Amino acid sequence: PLQPLQLAFKRFRGPDKALRTLLYNHIVADIRNVNQKAKDAKLNRALQNYMYTMIADPSDVAARKSLDVMIELYKKGVWNDAKTVNVISMACFNKNTKILVTALKFFLNTEVEPGEDEKKKKNKQAISELERSILTKRNVAKKTRAREKKFKKALKDINKQKHEEEDKSSNWPAIELINGPEGFA
Repeated sequence: PLQPLQLAFKRFRGPDKALRTLLYNHIVADIRNVNQKAKDAKLNRALQNYMYTMIADPSDVAARKSLDVMIELYKKGVWNDAKTVNVISMACFNKNTKILVTALKFFLNTEVEPGEDEKKKKNKQAISELERSILTKRNVAKKTRAREKKFKKALKDINKQKHEEEDKSSNWPAIELINGPEGFA
């Protein structure tokens, strides 16, 4: 599967935007499927080495699409190793500003997907409504030990959900995977 993927990356240089989008989706899906049951280390290493050359490609469009593929695979948890992060960090020194900004946004985690803010707001509202209803039930219902235990457990679960939402927002592990992050900064 290495040669067809390399050919697909070379096709990123073409002028057809629809073809590039199709290739992008195919590449991400194909690499995810190959690594679904068990990670194919040999193929991943070869593709990551090839991606390193593609990010330095003279065609800015091909380099940007290759960077987008790497970022997408990192976000989906397919390639979440140090080599991927180091290749993305090399894009921070690219001459093309679009590639540079994309790589920096990856590390600063300012890239917000469409509809993500709305999902977070709805989730926070649902959690607060649930918390409010539990507290109301606690005040109205007859006080027993069993109910008190259930209320405490429910409140504990809600607080746990709130903290999990806060923890999902950082991308600092990517910076920690860089070889020599102090020198990178």
